[in-house]
Amino acid sequence: MTSIQDNSVYTVPTHSFPRKKRPMRLIFSIVLIIVILVLGSVVAYAKFDVFKSPKTIYLQSELNSLSSAGSSFGFLKDKFNSEVNPLLKGPQHYTVDISKLSVDYTDQQDEQIQGILDLINKINLSFDIQQDGKSGNSLNKLILNVDKKSVLTFEMAYNKEQLSIHIPEIYEKYGYVNLKDLDSLENDLSLENMPKKILTTQDIIDAISIKPEELTDVLMPYAKLYASSIKPEQVTLNKDSQLVEGSTSIPAREITVTLTQNDLTRISNSFLSKMLADTTLQDLIYTRIKNVIQLINDSGYAIDEISKSEFLENWKQKIVDMQDSIEDNSLVDGATMVLYIDGNHRILERKFAFKVKDEDDITSSVNLNIGSWTDESSLTNSLFFLRVKDSDGEDGEFKLVNKANSNDKGSKGNLSLNFKVTDSDIDDVDFNAEVDYDLLKSKTEDSGTYSFKIDVPGDGEDAGSIKGTITTATTKTGDSSESNYDVNINLKDFEDNSSVNSVKFKLHSKQEPIQEVKLPVMTADNSFDFVKISDENQGDLLEELLNGMQAFIEENTELLQSFGYGDSY
Repeated sequence: MTSIQDNSVYTVPTHSFPRKKRPMRLIFSIVLIIVILVLGSVVAYAKFDVFKSPKTIYLQSELNSLSSAGSSFGFLKDKFNSEVNPLLKGPQHYTVDISKLSVDYTDQQDEQIQGILDLINKINLSFDIQQDGKSGNSLNKLILNVDKKSVLTFEMAYNKEQLSIHIPEIYEKYGYVNLKDLDSLENDLSLENMPKKILTTQDIIDAISIKPEELTDVLMPYAKLYASSIKPEQVTLNKDSQLVEGSTSIPAREITVTLTQNDLTRISNSFLSKMLADTTLQDLIYTRIKNVIQLINDSGYAIDEISKSEFLENWKQKIVDMQDSIEDNSLVDGATMVLYIDGNHRILERKFAFKVKDEDDITSSVNLNIGSWTDESSLTNSLFFLRVKDSDGEDGEFKLVNKANSNDKGSKGNLSLNFKVTDSDIDDVDFNAEVDYDLLKSKTEDSGTYSFKIDVPGDGEDAGSIKGTITTATTKTGDSSESNYDVNINLKDFEDNSSVNSVKFKLHSKQEPIQEVKLPVMTADNSFDFVKISDENQGDLLEELLNGMQAFIEENTELLQSFGYGDSY
């Protein structure tokens, strides 16, 4: 594998700053523009002829972009179905081991601290997880080993009817509760919001998933509406333009879509009027909201359910509020969208620009750029850029760029992030991040190296740099996989005497399918029911638990004292 020189840079902001209040209509306006200019650009019904006007070329580019997005979505769905879905539906066994934790501390003269650090190096933390996404059965163990000796085990098992816990080093019996009895347990222990159900990943997916055909049925009418709403005079074409980003300059056609305040009002009102009467969209959203609320309630976090009539009332009110916001002319000077496209009608970059005025007459200029192109070095560039600058002195900028050379054998590239805030009320913030990565993959093996560096600016004790590498290696055999990770983090130039110089550890994980998840069977001899235990047995249980804790402390006195505990026992 090609080695990577660590030339990456992170810069972490060290200041917090107050949040300025902005009216909700600002958010509504921004969201509405994005909806109109992006989702509304789905022009499946567009007709093209040999006399391709700027509008036709624009709509054809949007259609091509949609087709590419659909292909990508289909690829991701197929990948999910082939790689992830089997893990959710069939019984799986996972193990994760964290070991060889090494901490280099500044003050090497402190014998107690050095003793703790030596002990930490002997600790191995293991997670043993068996899950069956289809039946809902799950058996989870957290095991603490010190110097290859098992010290403490926490075990939790559950299915759709029952949950049990077990800490064998303290008490030999399982404690369990039938989920149907949780109301009684809430009353007995004065608890609130006890979970009525153990949620699985499949529960969440089922609650929020949308079938592609459902999404198409919802979006297509808006696509047709948008395509018919754009007037030819709103679209201009420059056939000999350039996409310029940083040092990259690529010949491209430049399409500009101009929307005056009247255009935005006209198109927005058309969309909102359709949304007001769109029962298909309303049903799709309401069903997901209802499902999520049910999941949250089942998880023990009680929130009020919402009826269909309440949802529709809120839906209509939100649309009316958005219509009022549009009529208030919170958008200043309309908006523009500039697209750079190649000869195959592929959109290389899309730029939005508009201004919003809030109720305090503060005007904010918003620029949003999204793009993906291949530069002269054959690197695929992906860009997300957002800048908001207001007339009150605040200027915020976020930029994320990924440059990579990727193929079916792996990917090598650089990910950079920049976040800046300039504000008269606070110190300036400048956050920069870069990660170099080199990833290789095959049918039987995957490997990778990630290199990063974090610079913490400033003149005080918190200033310094953090540098690190993460290496990964995965072996795949059939439906099973085994991975090893080496994590190495170094901290330099920190003036604080309590600083850590470096942290290193190894992580090993394994995944394999199993026939079934075998849960422990609760009997009168090996368990007790948290809800139905008698008052007399509660006293005996408490005494046995205290005796178990005392025995655990006595057996591990030396270990506890190494961490500064247990001197009084």
